[in-house]
Amino acid sequence: MFCGQCGTQLHEGARFCHNCGAPAPVQAPVNNPPVMGQQPVMGQPTRAFVREVGKVNIFNGAGAIGVTYGAGYLSIFDDRLELQKTAGTSAGFGLNPVSGMAIAHMDKKSHPMNVWYFRDIASIYRAKHAGAISKFVVKFKNGKALSFTLAGAKNAAPQVAELVQFMQQFL
Repeated sequence: MFCGQCGTQLHEGARFCHNCGAPAPVQAPVNNPPVMGQQPVMGQPTRAFVREVGKVNIFNGAGAIGVTYGAGYLSIFDDRLELQKTAGTSAGFGLNPVSGMAIAHMDKKSHPMNVWYFRDIASIYRAKHAGAISKFVVKFKNGKALSFTLAGAKNAAPQVAELVQFMQQFL
């Protein structure tokens, strides 16, 4: 699959172009036949795409000011959050909130997809970034946290409130 805007070859399952940030072309879902005797389990995630959040800025921690983790396009699935990064960390490295391991700064052409599963998330709540900007915080079961602000949103408070309420249903 290739980007319709710049022609860059996209990784399998990419939701956005890692070169220019344009949304990836929509592919028809592959319907795998059920295995004989296997029934879907009610209440279990289907790994289905649910909603596009759009461009976000991410900061390590839940405090008022944090080290920039990066920026990218956030998507919500029924079992996870996915971030197609468009920028690495400003400090040259960051911490993976689940493993606590250091992440090296990526070059501009190889920004990975970050995935955070709801099963690893303890809570999602609203807060203020630097005392003024509305954000949402994802607190992981291991005590680590990431803060997200909506890039380019003028009055993000109502959007953040609605997003938090929406995501909490998957916890």
